[in-house]
Amino acid sequence: MESWYNNPYPEGTTQHEIWEVLIKNDFEGFLSKGWDFVKGDFIEEGFFGIDMAKSNNPQDWKLTYPSLGAYRDAWVKDSLDFAGKQFISDPREIFYRTTKLENFDFQDNQVLVHKVFNGVLELVNGETIELKWRSLFLLRNKQGWKIAGFCGYMHE
Repeated sequence: MESWYNNPYPEGTTQHEIWEVLIKNDFEGFLSKGWDFVKGDFIEEGFFGIDMAKSNNPQDWKLTYPSLGAYRDAWVKDSLDFAGKQFISDPREIFYRTTKLENFDFQDNQVLVHKVFNGVLELVNGETIELKWRSLFLLRNKQGWKIAGFCGYMHE
């Protein structure tokens, strides 16, 4: 396996487990168009997602995902749309190489984690998809670390 694919945190640590959820499972599920790959990584009750629209203006921020079902539907649609594109480089490698986790803030049985994207995907038609945002994930330890909600797509 390529080095960029490997979890950078020591096995057996909380950070290792969270990386598996927020990076590996998300990317592998998204690239394979498989929500079933990630559905066990979420806490459905009380889940929400705020879309910050890559904007610094709070007027642009919306509760786009008021439920896990709303987020799932958007995630699946985005995954299918993404799969229809042709890239110059392997998107899997770009995702793994240009995304990292930062600022693990543990409080009791919860953690706030920053997932930072900083890269570009180039399509064969000359277009680009800029991966330049930060998402804040709230996870709870409920028989393993699970995503309870997020504020996503913050301008970087």
